[in-house]
Order: sequence, then C-alpha cells, then structure tokens
Amino acid sequence: MSVRLQTADFDLAQEHESMRARHSGRCGAISSFVGVVSERGKEHVTGLFIDHYPSMTQRSIECIVERATESREVLEVVVVHRVGQLRVGDQIVLVLTCAEHRADASAVCERVIDLLKTEAILWKKESGVRGSRWLEPSERDHARARGWVTNPG
Repeated sequence: MSVRLQTADFDLAQEHESMRARHSGRCGAISSFVGVVSERGKEHVTGLFIDHYPSMTQRSIECIVERATESREVLEVVVVHRVGQLRVGDQIVLVLTCAEHRADASAVCERVIDLLKTEAILWKKESGVRGSRWLEPSERDHARARGWVTNPG
C-alpha cells in the first residue's frame, strides 16, 4: 500500500507503468480512478481548496485501504490525494489497484474511492461565482459507502 498526500499533480501513465513493472508476471489487472475538479453543472465552480491534517489524513486513508482490501486479493493499492488550491480541470485523486484478477482490482478501486468520499479526514472548500462553501459528503455518497459495509464482496 502506498498513500501519498501532495500539492503537486501526478502522472497517471507514470504511476500505472510503475505499478505494472513492480508486479510484472503476477498482475492480471490494474484498475484506476482519477477524480478531477469539475464545474458541477449549474454551480459554476471555479476552484476547490482541500485542507488536511497530514498525519491524521494519512492514517485515515491507510485505514480506508485496509478496510477496502479485507475481502479481496490485491497485490497493491496506490492512493495519491492532492491538497491545497486546485482549479477546474485539475486532478484531485488517483486510486490504482493491482490484482491477479479483474474483479478484485475493480471492486477494491471502487470501494476505496467510495470510502474516501465519506471517511477520509479532508476538508473541501468549493469556490465559484456565488462565493465559497465547505462541502459535505452527500446522502448518495453515504449510501454507497454503507453498501460496502453491508455487502463487502
């Protein structure tokens, strides 16, 4: 497991190739998710500020990865989460999962991103033409996260 918090952007292709090389011959599937700052439709978002408390945030994401991998066989999980000021179009988060089988890689990747939305110790402040506001996970986000608890496999 690798969890990195950083202000700098990440390179999906480089991260993917590095993971593939580390597990050459054993890796049957790599699943990936990249979250991007979007305008959010009618909200006209212009930016997103992500605040964190480094050690708490790091540990919270490590715990998420541990929970997400409990019932699946994976070779590796990499999470890169950016912090600081981001603009529309910037990459926010990368989740890469490597496993011998597609189902495990896909399920863990999806589970990690769903749990990041509701359990990671991060504070997100969205700014736009109507001012700024702190974001909270939606009821839909919570429902997806609860689904993993009640249906882990």
